[in-house]
Amino acid sequence: MRKIPDYPDSMGRLVGFAFRAVTALTAELLAEHDLTVPQWIALTALWRQDGLTVTALADFTKATVPAASRLVDRMVVQGLLERRNREGDRRVVEVWLTSKARSMHALKNLYHDVNEMVLEGFSDAEAKRVASYLERITANASRHYGRKRTDDPLVV
Repeated sequence: MRKIPDYPDSMGRLVGFAFRAVTALTAELLAEHDLTVPQWIALTALWRQDGLTVTALADFTKATVPAASRLVDRMVVQGLLERRNREGDRRVVEVWLTSKARSMHALKNLYHDVNEMVLEGFSDAEAKRVASYLERITANASRHYGRKRTDDPLVV
């Protein structure tokens, strides 16, 4: 029988595994409501402030504007959202919840349940530190993303 090699000390591996596990848990909780995680994230923004633009939704979800627009398109087809021209400026298109989406408002704070599950056994102070560390990791990675490395051993 072959032994699995030891994992390297890779922050990307750890964060990636955690991301996939938390996303799978959230998807499982949303499945009975026929929602995907990206749809739920968009709805959480609109439950807090209905009538956002696609650009504002993209900012909230950390998606590109084209990706957010495609997500909105799918949600319109599902009867969750509708697009409307802004009153007074028909050039601006806003995204509004339908009654079907408003009826799911109880899912607005589902993240509390998910947080409780994934932070089981953590003290409040530890949970705050984990969140702080993840925010710092995100900021650091974002700051370095797109830079060309001069010390990359794979670059000839």
